[in-house]
Amino acid sequence: MEAQKHVILVDIDNTLYDWPKFFAPSFRAMCYALTRVLDVSQDELFRDFKSVYAHHDTLEYAFSIQELSVVKDMDRAEIDELIRIGRGAFSKVKKHHLQPYPGVIEGLEHICKHGHIAICVTNSPLYLAQKRLYELGLDQFISGIVAWEGIDPPEDINTDFVTRAKRKKTRIEKIETFKKSQSKPNRKPYEIALGMVKDEEIGAFWAIGDSLNKDLLPASKLGIRTIWAKYGAEFDPESKDSQTLLKITNWSDAEVAHTFDVNSFEPDYRVENFS
Repeated sequence: MEAQKHVILVDIDNTLYDWPKFFAPSFRAMCYALTRVLDVSQDELFRDFKSVYAHHDTLEYAFSIQELSVVKDMDRAEIDELIRIGRGAFSKVKKHHLQPYPGVIEGLEHICKHGHIAICVTNSPLYLAQKRLYELGLDQFISGIVAWEGIDPPEDINTDFVTRAKRKKTRIEKIETFKKSQSKPNRKPYEIALGMVKDEEIGAFWAIGDSLNKDLLPASKLGIRTIWAKYGAEFDPESKDSQTLLKITNWSDAEVAHTFDVNSFEPDYRVENFS
């Protein structure tokens, strides 16, 4: 008798890799590079970025530099040079800090080897989620991805950058998106993921994520079995990376507390390592 196929719905940020550990130092490097060119302090630049992120309701807005108030009187060529400098600094540091958690590659390999299905379900913009999975070589293990559709670039964006950005392709075959208002903890992303495999003979659906309230509670309401990635749920507000993110986030204190609440929901399983 053939073994049953299982579906694992995998959160990305803080489940497959440590998002603050790569984003915060990359952001600081970008700001440091920009302050060397602009006549502003780092604190002022942080406040400027925070305003842009609040306007778009995300820290994952890829076109933030050209919307800073400090560059509003610059010409197109000057802004393009700032984007080149800022993005270059961000990407250089990101390469050193964006790494999968221990056990992630082995765990995903095991899932694929035994004929199970891994589908990523993330609130990150689709393009950035695909890009990071590609850069980490994890997309080869992923059958599908459900992600926030993201924000269209401004009309005056450098079209050469957009063209280059679209060149990277992943090996993920099934791709679906949802609107910002449908982000987790809304059930919609999981409903979409379940629909991706509606014709399959499935033994069970599982969801793994670092946030009990955001990732696992909505999945459980759909009858999905839950696994808490406890290793990704640690939040130290006093750490340098957390301090950076708290300075620029559009989240309220209540939203931060709700996302990182570790006592609000009892998952089916808890793991200290993805594998």
